Amino acid sequence: MPGSFSGESPRGTSPTRARGFREWLGLWPFMYCAIVCAIIAVVAYQALVELPELGSIKHWAGSDLRIHDVLISVGTFLAVPLLLWRIRIADRHAEASHAQAEASHALARSAGEQVVLGVDRLAKELLRDQSRLVAERFERAVELFGHDKASVRLGAVFAFEQVARVSPEHASAVRAIVAAWLRDNIPPFVQGRPKEPDPDRIGDRSLLDILYALLRIPAPLERGTRSFLDLRELNFVKADLQEAQLEGARLDRARLHQANLHRAVLIDACLKEADCWGSDLSGASLVGADLQAVRFRKADLAGAQLTNAKAEGADLSEANLTAANLSGAALLNADLTSVRAERADISKAKLDGARLIDADLRNSDLRGASLVGASLVEARLAGVKLNDAILRDCILSNADLSGACMDGIDAAGAGFDGAVLTGARLHGAKLGEAIGLGFDVLKYAEGDERTELPADLSRPDHWRGSISNPGDPLSSRRDCG
Repeated sequence: MPGSFSGESPRGTSPTRARGFREWLGLWPFMYCAIVCAIIAVVAYQALVELPELGSIKHWAGSDLRIHDVLISVGTFLAVPLLLWRIRIADRHAEASHAQAEASHALARSAGEQVVLGVDRLAKELLRDQSRLVAERFERAVELFGHDKASVRLGAVFAFEQVARVSPEHASAVRAIVAAWLRDNIPPFVQGRPKEPDPDRIGDRSLLDILYALLRIPAPLERGTRSFLDLRELNFVKADLQEAQLEGARLDRARLHQANLHRAVLIDACLKEADCWGSDLSGASLVGADLQAVRFRKADLAGAQLTNAKAEGADLSEANLTAANLSGAALLNADLTSVRAERADISKAKLDGARLIDADLRNSDLRGASLVGASLVEARLAGVKLNDAILRDCILSNADLSGACMDGIDAAGAGFDGAVLTGARLHGAKLGEAIGLGFDVLKYAEGDERTELPADLSRPDHWRGSISNPGDPLSSRRDCG
């Protein structure tokens, strides 16, 4: 690893080789003495052999044993120990440097570990202190929330908000306390037209607004769990619940008359028999919500998400569902009279027995929807996609279906009296048992050889060109998918 000691000697050799070299250097004085003694013995022997001629200057000048040779030899043997001594000193310095580096590295590592442990300990202490402070603030807020004075309760509400935002684990408890207070202080929904909330019971109106604001604080949920916020039968008339986090909340029979629920999260919430007359639910998320028998009359649901919602028997008359998503929703026997639902996604929805009289569904997507026995009298369905929809026994009297894509529909027993089918595409449609279809209605529509017509009705000539003659100007080749 980078920065860790590898165990190699300073000269790049292995530890075993370095240790052997240092041991050899420790024997050099003995080796040097032995070599010097050998040389002295050799020189002495040669001197004794040539002793008779020692006095001859000529002999000294011509002898093989030259003085300078002797000096060179002596100098060499004097230099060898000095060299070995320098090597030994250098090796010791390297060992000392390496030991010092190891010590510094160990010290730095130890200091780093101490710093990490210190920071971790400090973080834990701060977390404990913060948790203790939040818990104390929460307990104090709960205590003050039951005070008689509205101003004191208002301060407690602000404390609740701070606690819920700083400590998400307390958010669920705060929301539960808010719900309990609302149940105790707001009169419940009763049949008929209940009175507005009693100001004497509620106190300062700002307190109520802040309590509603607390419902916007999301409560973290563990995977696979659902929150249970009990707001059943409460009166939220004109309440500001914009962007409220009400996932899984119980709002059964609650009165949300003209309430502001813009972009509210009501996923899997239960609003059975709730009164949402004139309420603003634009952009709200009601995916999978239980909306059975809910009163949405004149409510604004533009851009709302109602995928797979259960709205059997719901009153959506005169509601605004422009660009809303109701794919897969159950709207059995629902009342959608005069509803505005242009560009809405209603694909695969169940609308059996629904009332869509005078409904505006222009350019909406109803592919695969079931409208068995539904009433679409005078409905505006221009440009709507009804591919593979089930329209058995459906009433389409005076409906405008101009330019509609109706490929593969099952309209057995459906009534088309006075309906407009100009430019409508009926490829593969099952119209064999349809009622009120005449040649004057179908001559401006587009079909093909697969289109089933009543036995007493002849196929228009231009329909044959829909397949055999693609260049026929009366044959539209637009994409209905």
